[in-house]
Amino acid sequence: RMVWSDRCRSIFGYTSSQVLTYRQVRAAIHPRDRRRVVREINRSRDPIGTGEFSFEITVVRPDGEERTVAARGRSFFVGEGVNETAVRCIGTMLDTTERRQNEQQLHTTVDDLQRAERSLREADRRKDEFLAVLAHELRNPLAPMRTALQLVRLAPQNTQALSYARGV
Repeated sequence: RMVWSDRCRSIFGYTSSQVLTYRQVRAAIHPRDRRRVVREINRSRDPIGTGEFSFEITVVRPDGEERTVAARGRSFFVGEGVNETAVRCIGTMLDTTERRQNEQQLHTTVDDLQRAERSLREADRRKDEFLAVLAHELRNPLAPMRTALQLVRLAPQNTQALSYARGV
């Protein structure tokens, strides 16, 4: 016999007055998760193990909406040794859809910020490159002018030096 809480019914898209069968629950588990869920539940029923299970699955509600659900539980055993048998399984489910969506949005935002940072670094590199070229281009024409001014300072009466300086 299986007993489902109102919260579990809600997670699967049912009201508290609707019957929820094992077959409906199994059908609601997304096909990519079904085998894993069966494997985890069977593993928890094995007396050699801890009896615990924990997994996250996608549930497809009757209206087609997909929800992400975390499930955790434990099997209880009677008997000892080779006669030990799982007789009960108690668990809980938590709808983690909103948290998963927030995590996805956070990852997208981080990716966007990383792209923006790379873009800014590239723009900064190009700016530095431009300034280096500009500085080089400004220094080259100024060098002869600086030399001409030094000639005028060193020999202010030298008409040939003054003539050269004016030409520059």
